[in-house]
Amino acid sequence: MEHEHLRAAIAAFAIMMLFFVVTSISGYEVPEDDEIRYIDYALNVAEHNVYGLSDYNLSTPAEPGSANAPLYPAFLSLMAKLSPAVFDAFYCAGTAEDPSACPTPYGTLIAIQHILAALGLFFIWCWVRTAFDSSRLAWLTMLGVILSGEVQDMAARYLTENFVLVFFFAFQLALVKVLKTGAPKWWVTAGVALALLTLTRPEYLYIALGLGVVALAIAGWRRNTLALKHAALAAVTFFLLISPWSIRNKVQLDEWSLTAGGYAEAILAYRLTFNRMDLAEWGASFVYWTPDIGDKIAESLLPPESYERFVSKNPNSFRSTAITEVLDPLLAQMPREEVAGHLLATEVFGRPVWFAATTAALFYRGIFVGKYWGIIGLIAYLILLVRLWRKGDLTLLWVSLPIWALVGLHALVSANVPRYNLPLISIYGVAWGWMLQNILRRWWP
Repeated sequence: MEHEHLRAAIAAFAIMMLFFVVTSISGYEVPEDDEIRYIDYALNVAEHNVYGLSDYNLSTPAEPGSANAPLYPAFLSLMAKLSPAVFDAFYCAGTAEDPSACPTPYGTLIAIQHILAALGLFFIWCWVRTAFDSSRLAWLTMLGVILSGEVQDMAARYLTENFVLVFFFAFQLALVKVLKTGAPKWWVTAGVALALLTLTRPEYLYIALGLGVVALAIAGWRRNTLALKHAALAAVTFFLLISPWSIRNKVQLDEWSLTAGGYAEAILAYRLTFNRMDLAEWGASFVYWTPDIGDKIAESLLPPESYERFVSKNPNSFRSTAITEVLDPLLAQMPREEVAGHLLATEVFGRPVWFAATTAALFYRGIFVGKYWGIIGLIAYLILLVRLWRKGDLTLLWVSLPIWALVGLHALVSANVPRYNLPLISIYGVAWGWMLQNILRRWWP
């Protein structure tokens, strides 16, 4: 068994190093969009030891902030501190009129991210091997995940998903081990993984709290005092790890919350702009958001007014007008700290049926990671889930529930682009592995 795990670790590392070589030959990307925001934090930490945004004005320390979770920007800051060339390239990417002309000396950074991706692949191999007691399915699942292209694509970018994937796959391994063994070390590991996820993306706080309530409820219902103690141990571990950041926010910002500073209002505005859909647009969303082919089908079969506002480049699109037509008018009427409550009262609780309908559409939008790969993976996953259910094997269901909770949360509070839900590649990868196993069975009995 130990040799088998070693072979899997070596294989994952070798595969990701091969992708790193390919990326190095083709050239590293210049940071853009959300990446620029994380780099702004990183430069302020590197230059002034202050976690905050300054719009790349490094002449004076930025005001402390916590609009985004700290872990990934801290990593970028470390890379900038260790390499003046990386620092200068980061600054160029955020300030140059033509960022494409900026240097990209990111070899070490990208290599580390490929190593993290390899570790994530190894974690997937481990939990599939444990959950299904099948080495063949574990290997084919690893192959299935690689076929998505998402792991290697993220490893070449400067986004939080590089941390999210490895931490989430570690959590899945811990969860499977808890289900199979109940050992306290795996409860603690689950708490650590969830804490690291929360310090990378703050929405994982709600996933962690939900999972904690479920674990305590099940242990209490079964009157399993040992499981209750282990769940409490995981909870204590979780809160111990996230508490330093919460204390920092209280000291510097007078806020106990993990994130603050107006970013939540903007994210909510981007979500609730879709409440402005009419019924025709709502129906068209299920066509347009089908990956790769959806926009083409919409253009061929649907009236333009039913899908035009989904086109991001359209100046009247939902995305383009979320701030100007949803957030800015409210900021002109009330303090920023009241905006979120107002939006919740008027757009969520004030229109619950329509909010549920648009949430369903956004849920659909978020489930197709890897485009065609995700469509096939979802169908195969549902078939596999039903077959395992009929056999009385609920392991895949339990491993899946946190992911579906994540997708649902993103649909409730954000625009829910598929990138937010990349952990889906693990369970879709299992389904791909199962498909490949059936295809290869005649040649590899």
